[in-house]
Formats: sequence, structure tokens, C-alpha cells
Amino acid sequence: MALKAENQATERQAKAKVGVFSTFAVQEVRDLFWSTFAKGQGFAKRSSWWDMIFMGLQWGRDEEIWAVILRWIFQLLLNFTIGLFGALVAFLWYLWDIISSYEPNPLTGMLMFFLAAVTAMSMCATYLLALYGSVAGTVYTVAKVAADNARLQDGNGQPRRPRHIQYQRRRPQYRRYQY
Repeated sequence: MALKAENQATERQAKAKVGVFSTFAVQEVRDLFWSTFAKGQGFAKRSSWWDMIFMGLQWGRDEEIWAVILRWIFQLLLNFTIGLFGALVAFLWYLWDIISSYEPNPLTGMLMFFLAAVTAMSMCATYLLALYGSVAGTVYTVAKVAADNARLQDGNGQPRRPRHIQYQRRRPQYRRYQY
């Protein structure tokens, strides 16, 4: 027990000597962010997996496949939003412990906390915006293709015939001898 306390005191003195903006401190903050970010992604993946399984069980008789897929995509987006928000909160919660272990003066500690928080928020926001943008682009493209296909087909699923074609050669009239 005494050896452990002595080791912690020596580590605290070394951290105070190198400072909160040293490469060691910045690397420790980076490692904390990426580990919490990975845990948030893992939460979102597991939640999405279970949601996909249980949404398959809830599939109604009158529900079409595109509605189920769209509902699952929105649930996926919600899971990633919740997972990354939770990861961001956990990162900010543990960040102050890392900063205080370097024993900076209050202004330097608050500056480090602010810069790390802004960086983490921008990374999570960028990730979520890229995710939302890719989903929105995919949904728009699929809807546009479906609308174009519906426009080109009539109600029976057959291609629509043009009403009038100019300069079309007329078919020769065949005689029907039974008349």
C-alpha cells in the first residue's frame, strides 16, 4: 500500500513537471477520446443489431418492405446519435480527472478542458453529419429512381405505350377473307 502511494506521488510530480499541454497529456486525452468514442459506436452497433432482430418480429402483415427498411434506418440513426452523445458525456466527465492529474493552474486547466471539449464535440458532430448526409443522399436517390420508374410504368407494371408517334410507318392492311 505504501509503495503504491509512493508510486502515485512520483507520477503526480512527473506529470506536474511536464505540464498539461505536453505530448504525454495530449496523447492521454486522445486515447481517452478514442476509447470512449469506440465504446459509443459499440453501443450503437449492439443496439441496432437487437433493434433489427426485434423489428423483424414486429413486421406487420400489411407493412411493405420499404417501410420496414426505412424504419430500421431511422432507428440506426437514433442509436448512433444516442451512443455518440453518451460517449461525449463520458469523455467530458473523465477529461477533468486527466487534466487535474497534471496539476495545472486553473486558467491553463480550463483552457485545456475547453479545447479538448470543442475538439471532441466537433468530431462527434462531423461523424453524425456524415452519417445523416449519407442516409439522406441514399434515401433521396432511391426515392427519385422509384418515382422515375413509377412514371414510366402504368398501373399493371407494364411499360407505358406512347400515345402518338409521328412519322411512324403504317402497317400494311391484311385482308380478312372471312368477312
